[in-house]
Amino acid sequence: MDIKKTKICAIDLEDDILSFLKKDFEVFEGTMGAKIDTSQRIQNRYDSVILLLNYDFPANIQEYDILIQDMGYAKVIPYSEEKYEKKYITGTDIFYLYSSYPETLFNPIPYSSKLLSIELQKHRERPLIKIIFQGELYSVTYKKYNAGKNYTTDGGCFTNYEHIQNYCGKTSLSGRDVIPCKNTFTQAIFRNTTVGYSYQQIYCHPTTWENSVRKNEHFIPLLTTRAGDIISYFYMDKYDITIMLPQSENKLELLKNVFNELLYIKFSEYFPFIEAAAWKNTPMYFLPNQQELLDKEKQLTKKYQEDLSKIELQKEANSKQYTFLHSLLTDTGDNLVKAVIDFLQWLGFSNIVDADTTKKEEDIFEEDIQVDLGDAGLLIIEVKGINGTSTDAQCSQIHKIKFRRCEERGAFDVYALYIVNNERNIEPLKRTRPPFKDVQIKDAQKDKRGLAYTWQLFNLFFDIENGFISKAEARESLINAYGLVDFPPTNLRRLGEPYNYYKKNTVICIEIKNLIIKVGDHFAYRQNDRWHKTRIVSIEENGKVIDETSNGRYGFEVEKAIPNNVCLYLIQKPK
Repeated sequence: MDIKKTKICAIDLEDDILSFLKKDFEVFEGTMGAKIDTSQRIQNRYDSVILLLNYDFPANIQEYDILIQDMGYAKVIPYSEEKYEKKYITGTDIFYLYSSYPETLFNPIPYSSKLLSIELQKHRERPLIKIIFQGELYSVTYKKYNAGKNYTTDGGCFTNYEHIQNYCGKTSLSGRDVIPCKNTFTQAIFRNTTVGYSYQQIYCHPTTWENSVRKNEHFIPLLTTRAGDIISYFYMDKYDITIMLPQSENKLELLKNVFNELLYIKFSEYFPFIEAAAWKNTPMYFLPNQQELLDKEKQLTKKYQEDLSKIELQKEANSKQYTFLHSLLTDTGDNLVKAVIDFLQWLGFSNIVDADTTKKEEDIFEEDIQVDLGDAGLLIIEVKGINGTSTDAQCSQIHKIKFRRCEERGAFDVYALYIVNNERNIEPLKRTRPPFKDVQIKDAQKDKRGLAYTWQLFNLFFDIENGFISKAEARESLINAYGLVDFPPTNLRRLGEPYNYYKKNTVICIEIKNLIIKVGDHFAYRQNDRWHKTRIVSIEENGKVIDETSNGRYGFEVEKAIPNNVCLYLIQKPK
C-alpha cells in the first residue's frame, strides 16, 4: 500500500522554507493576497476603483494536514484594471470589492482570512495543525459594489486573525526582548535561545482561574515579554492544534525545531511518510546503550559550550589588545595618531608624547608625535589619514618642523618621519603601494626625512612576530630612514624561483648551488607585502631521501604550500 505524503498548505512563506518542506511533503504554495496600490487612480474625493481578491488556497483544503503561514508578509502590487475585472459573468448580480477616496492602499488580507476560516470549517478526519509566524492584529471594513445594479453595500469588517483562534490582547505591543517559559515545549522549540526573535502582538490565556490554578491546560505559553505578556503559545483542542511563533531572523531553523523536536515526536501519526519518525528517539523506544551515549553527548556539548565561551572572551580581549592594528588602516585624525602611538609603544619606543596634548604656538603647524630618544636625539612624526595619496606639501611639511626643532635644541639631532594612511576607504591590497611619487621619495632622501605608510606598519607587526626582523632593527629603520622606509630581513639568503611544483605545491623543485640546506630548515617568500615561512619536511635527490643538500637539483617537501612564481629564500640561523 502506498503511503501518502503529508499535505501542507504553505501561505506566504519564504523560498528557503518552501524548499525544505518540499523535500518530504506535498506542498501547496498559497497566499492571503498582496496589498494593492491604488494611489494612481484614487487622488480626490470623486475617485474609486473596483477590486477582486487575490488570495490562493487549495480547493481541497479539508484534505490538508498542516497550515503554515507567515503573517509578516507585506507584498504590495500596483492596481491593474484588467486584472481586477471579471472575465465571465453569470446573472445580473456582479459583485466586486470597492475602494474609494481617501484609501490608496487596499488590504485584502482580513477578507481572505474570513474566507479561509469558512474553508477550514469543512469536515476533516483530524485536527488541523496550524503553525503561524505571528503578526499584529488589525481589522479592515469593506464595501461591496454590485456592478450589474450599480450600488454599494456593506462588505463586513474582518481581522487578519479570522482563521485563527483569536486570543489576541486588546493592546498590540512590539519588541525584541523575549523570555522563555519553563516547559518542555519551549525548551524543545527554542533550545533556550531567545536571540533573533521579535513580536508584534501579545495574547491572552483563554482560561479562568480556580484556586490559583488554570482550568484549561491545553493552552501552553512558550515565550513572554519581561512584563509577562504572552507572545508565543501552543494550543490544542479537537479541531485545531495551533503553534503561534514569534517573528524570527531565521524562520527556517525555528521551523525545523518545531518539526524535529515537537511534531515528529508528539504527532507522529501525521507523518507516516517520514522514515524513522521521531518517536524512535523517545526514551520508551531507546536502543541499548543509547541513553548512556546521549548523556556523554550532553556532557561533551556542555564542555564545548564552556570552552567556546572562554574562546569568545579571549577573542574579545585579543581584539581589545590589538585593535590599534586595524585602526592604522581605517582611521584618521586623533584616532589614527593614537593607533600609531600604540604601535610605537609595542615596538619598544618609550618617552612618546602626543603633541596635540601639549601647548602649541598659535598659527604654527606642529608635528603629531614626538619620541624622545635620549642622547640619540628626537624623532618627530607627522600622521595623516586621507582618502587619496599625499601631496608634495603634505609629504614635506615635517621637514619644516624638523628645522624648527633643531633650532630650539641647538643641535641637528632631530629625525623626521611622515606616516600616511592613504586611500583609507579602500581595501589595503587595492591601494597605491607605495603611495608616494618618485619625486616625493627623492625629495625626502635629499632632505634626510622618512616616508612610511600604515599598511607597512601593519605588515611589520607580523614580520616581527614571525621572526623576520627584530623590534630593535625596525626602530632603527624608522629613525634613520631617508626617503621610503624599508624593513628588510637580515637573515635571508636568496635561492630563486622553483622550477616544478607537485602535490598542490607542498613539494617544490629548485636548484641549489653550494649551500647546505637541512630537514627542519625554513624557506621564506614574500607575498602581499608580507613575509611567510614554511618548514622543510623532507629532501629528495634523484628519488633518494637525503638529510641535507650541497650542490644540484632537489625536491623539497614543505609543511605549507608555496604559491607559484614566488622567489624563495632560506632563513639562515644566527651563528
